[in-house]
Amino acid sequence: TQFGAEGVRGYYIDLRVKAEAPVWPHESLGVLEDRLWVRVHQWGLGAYERYLAGEGEQWLRNALDVGEYALSQQVAGGDRDGLWLNRLPYTKTFQLAAGWPSAMAQGEGASLLVRLHRETGEQRWADAARRAVRAMSLPSDAGGVQATLDGRPWPEEYPTSPPSYVLNGG
Repeated sequence: TQFGAEGVRGYYIDLRVKAEAPVWPHESLGVLEDRLWVRVHQWGLGAYERYLAGEGEQWLRNALDVGEYALSQQVAGGDRDGLWLNRLPYTKTFQLAAGWPSAMAQGEGASLLVRLHRETGEQRWADAARRAVRAMSLPSDAGGVQATLDGRPWPEEYPTSPPSYVLNGG
């Protein structure tokens, strides 16, 4: 509902439902180290959406707190610079060992950081967003999230071998 042609503002999917109450970290997330980065970033985007909808300054503070947490956990340096790594294995649809990244989490994390940059003007948010996007070029077989489909890059929500090509994540 806050998305518009005037530039980055609201997220194209209204994620307010992901941010249940203006308390970070919210109890619905449980232990943060056990949460997939997709869930954490969606919570932050939902908080920011609630702020834009006029639900109070606390929501912006919560979105900023999520951003601070994301920055503190983003890989710094090396081949995987800019990635967020899920700390637990994924054993539902695919079998992924702890330490796996997700293109969906990368994109949503970068989206949150871009919005925080727009809101605050602080360059560190933009820099971290660029690192998150740049990290998406690391091939899945090298610990990243990029596969190829018909010779073109494909962002993997679940970086598997062979590639899984999950459309939602791409």
